[in-house]
Amino acid sequence: MADLYFDEEPERQLTRLETDANLETVFRAVDEKLDLLEADPSSSAVRPRRFTNGLWCVIAYNADEDRVIMWEPHPERPDDVAVRYLGPATFHGPCAPHPRVGRTATPAPELSPARSRARRSAG
Repeated sequence: MADLYFDEEPERQLTRLETDANLETVFRAVDEKLDLLEADPSSSAVRPRRFTNGLWCVIAYNADEDRVIMWEPHPERPDDVAVRYLGPATFHGPCAPHPRVGRTATPAPELSPARSRARRSAG
C-alpha cells in the first residue's frame, strides 16, 4: 500500500472537498480514485493516461462535476505517490495537462505528509 503525498494546492482542494457538504458526491468520487491509487499505484485503473512530463492522469467521474488527479511516483520514495494536481476536469482536448502542472511543482521535501486513509475517509 502506497502513502499519498500532496503538493500544497491539491491538499487545499481535497480539504475543500472533504469539508463542503455541497461537494459530497464529488468528494466520494475523488476519494474512490485516491483509495485505488493508495492500494496499487501500478494498477491500470489509476494509469489511464500519461503525459510526456511523466505525470499520470486519472479522472474521478460523477454526476455533479468531474475532477482530475494528476500524480507521479514520489521522487524520493518510489513506493509512494506524489499528487501534483487535483481540480476540475476543464481540459481542451483529451485529458490535456493543466498549465500549472509540470516538473516545477513543489519539490518532494515540501509535500504535505502522507494522508492516512482514515483521515481522508472521515467526514
